[in-house]
Amino acid sequence: MTNSDTSPTTPQTVPSGWYPDADTPSTERWWDGAAWSDERRPLVAVAPAGWFPDEERPGGERYWSGGEWTDQRRTIITGKNGLYNAEIDRRRGKNGAAGSALVLGIIAAAVAFIVVFTAFLSIPGVFVAAAAIVWGAIGISRANKWQRDGGQPIGRGKAIWGLVLGCVAAPVLLVGVLLVL
Repeated sequence: MTNSDTSPTTPQTVPSGWYPDADTPSTERWWDGAAWSDERRPLVAVAPAGWFPDEERPGGERYWSGGEWTDQRRTIITGKNGLYNAEIDRRRGKNGAAGSALVLGIIAAAVAFIVVFTAFLSIPGVFVAAAAIVWGAIGISRANKWQRDGGQPIGRGKAIWGLVLGCVAAPVLLVGVLLVL
């Protein structure tokens, strides 16, 4: 017997829809709820649930539930080592923005200390301090989001220190810029 002769189970329990055709494995056949029709179509592979590129928003992803698109969207800005990709950082258990903020904050503070004695490094130092502030804010934001999502606030301390050092160094460096000009 083939599926053209029988129903998949009792007709009352199986809703109408497309089902794999036992006679032709590469096709599906329409079950109307009571009997098989003659309608067939090529078997359509359905992607598993997950994040996929969002055609409506370049640089973004949209969640596919396995049967339909959801309203969940996220922005992904990828970097070579995942520094800008929060999801890659999360899977690796690190917060690249927080580490960057701390390093930049330390550099900015060191340059600010040097500026007290000589003003020639103050202009590039202002940019380093600004970068420490920006990366610190990003790092804190990521850590807070991960904690809200039930995870650990990875790198929050580093991000806070980077932000603070950048904020402390920036005014000193700006004074140095004024002295150079």
